Order: sequence, then C-alpha cells, then structure tokens
Amino acid sequence: MARSSADIKIDLDAAVDARRKAMSGQEYSIDTGQGRQSVRRADLNQLNATVNMLQAEYEAALDDEQNGGGIMSVSFSRKP
Repeated sequence: MARSSADIKIDLDAAVDARRKAMSGQEYSIDTGQGRQSVRRADLNQLNATVNMLQAEYEAALDDEQNGGGIMSVSFSRKP
C-alpha cells in the first residue's frame, strides 16, 4: 500500500531539518585534555539523496491523489 502525501511530507520535513542541522556543523573536534576526539554528525551526501528520494515520492503521491492515481482498472460484472 502506498503512503499518503501527508505521511511522506512528515519524513521529508524531518530529512530537510536534519540536513540543515548537519550543514551548520557537520564535523567538529573536541580537546578533552587527554586527547582529541572528532565527531561527525551525518553524511551530507546520504541526507541529500534521502531528501531527493522523499521529494520525488511526495510529488508522485500528490499527483496520484489529485489525479486519481493514474492507474486504469477494469471491473467485470455479470448480468442476470
């Protein structure tokens, strides 16, 4: 079963928010006094790919909802 555009939009908004947070400080180092630790928040390439995939899925779901899905089906019935 396909997801609704509303469900996809929630994931898309979360992915865009995660990408913004990662862009503001993707990698940083901490000096603990006993050594340095490097921390990486997220992989921007993966976040961008996720946002692009969700955007395409969202647009397809909107199109389906607005145009009735675009899938043709045939139903048969017998007359008595």
